Amino acid sequence: MFGADPLKWSRERIARHGPVFQSHLLGQPIVIVGDLVNWQKALNAEFKSVAMNFPESFRKASGQTGTADKDTHAFQRKAISKAFEPEAMAGYLPFMEQILRRYLDLWASQSAGVDLVAAGRKLGFEFAAALVLGKELDEATRDSLSVHFSNVINSFFTIPVDLPFTPLGKAMASRKSIQDWICRHVLLDYLDYVKTGKIVGRRGIIHSFLDGANPPDAQSPAFAQKIADAVQGTIIAGNDTTSTGMISLLGMWPQFPQHVKDKLREEQDVVRSRFGEELSCKAMAAMPYALATVKEVMRILPTSSGVWRDALEDFELGGKLIRKGSSMMMLTHPAHASDPKLPASQFEVPEHMDLRNLEDCFRPERWLKDSTRPALAVWGMGPHTCQGMPLFYQEAKMLLAILTRSYTVQNVSGPFEWKLLPLPSPKSPVTLTIHAHCFKVTLLDTQPVLFTSAQACHIQRIAASVPAASGQAFLALPGWLRFHRALTSRVGVAADEFAGFGDFADYIDDDDDEVEQQYSAPSLSPKHPASTLPSKGKQDSWIAIELYSCMLAA
Repeated sequence: MFGADPLKWSRERIARHGPVFQSHLLGQPIVIVGDLVNWQKALNAEFKSVAMNFPESFRKASGQTGTADKDTHAFQRKAISKAFEPEAMAGYLPFMEQILRRYLDLWASQSAGVDLVAAGRKLGFEFAAALVLGKELDEATRDSLSVHFSNVINSFFTIPVDLPFTPLGKAMASRKSIQDWICRHVLLDYLDYVKTGKIVGRRGIIHSFLDGANPPDAQSPAFAQKIADAVQGTIIAGNDTTSTGMISLLGMWPQFPQHVKDKLREEQDVVRSRFGEELSCKAMAAMPYALATVKEVMRILPTSSGVWRDALEDFELGGKLIRKGSSMMMLTHPAHASDPKLPASQFEVPEHMDLRNLEDCFRPERWLKDSTRPALAVWGMGPHTCQGMPLFYQEAKMLLAILTRSYTVQNVSGPFEWKLLPLPSPKSPVTLTIHAHCFKVTLLDTQPVLFTSAQACHIQRIAASVPAASGQAFLALPGWLRFHRALTSRVGVAADEFAGFGDFADYIDDDDDEVEQQYSAPSLSPKHPASTLPSKGKQDSWIAIELYSCMLAA
């Protein structure tokens, strides 16, 4: 239907027929809505003029039948809404960071690089499954379930023929395997939670869904099936969005204009100076440019190709009469391309959507002011706006924060093109190499050692607010430290106390970037002469630190 590019396809037809026109999909007639203004008009009439619906293969494979009934829709949104309230979101942050760092460490250890699509899908599935279930899965289970969920998702927009060798047939077999796994491994935990309030593992999204359940319901087979469907449906929704979003972010990262990377780095410098290294709620909320960058990626490479609706009555849209019962598809790419707040263009691909020229089209700054902020149709609009939107934004911002602080990502496959349907992905295989920033650490009584920014060593950061413009090292005291990015600092010695930054600066000599500084006993605080320095390996070892803004070569 759409050919190679839905944007070109739709703009050609909009030029001939207007923004609302008739077409066919999977052998069935369908009304295409190809501009943002009519998107908004239709979705603001939800439950009156239009109702959510999905293609037949989507309904069968996912188990979702749509939520056309207003009362059912309101009940379902209320049941899951607590999972995305601030308190719940704060509880997910440590788990998110743990997952992200584990994957980035793994990718950084693979000198040959990682496949972009495979890496993004694995990360997206783990995010979805772990945050929904509230527990991590072992590798074998993750891999097996990931294949089954991929089979389900890959069938959504295919001809609805259920045979063993068709996409829908494979999806139905995978759906049964998923349901069987849920019943064997997680259902009892959730039924017990309904009865006792006891959580096995961490609190997950599914627990919010179950909070309003009555304990007697837990005895009902129908209620058990309801839980299984909720688990599967929520993981599908999260996996679909997160996997595609991670592929888009990681794939575009090496192509970001330098000014974008510079602003991301400057923002992280400010965040770290205010909140330290922890990616806390306050730290995450202080990243407007990172959020703007995520939204700009989603604008150009939306994680959803469109939304589906059925007409509940005859009504007018875009100068056309839409008959009751008509199927409608509202396309995301054309909606973003036609946003009135963006420059109009006569080209098939508007300049602000042109992936071939990110230097000019990629402008996160447009999201920072009301006067220039476009709409983001990818999440839907009106009553069906995606509830998981804030969760994805947290995941994506955290990825950008950690990459900016700690890693360099390179595309070693060369230039590539994106295909946009059914979801954004490279047209050809793309390999990324991910390097963790490398630091040199010298204990006073041992030899220098190299370690990456993702590793921990026996030192503790106590002065995260040292002015970045000073170009000096930070203070360190006994304990633990986790570095998060390459710094421009050179050498710092942790003595006992300093009256201020000026006194500390007296102990630092970074005139010669190539020479490792040596500190004798008189350089240390009088309270800690050399004879009293603890030996190597003790937690309270005093240290000298030499930090280089260098990368660990493959």
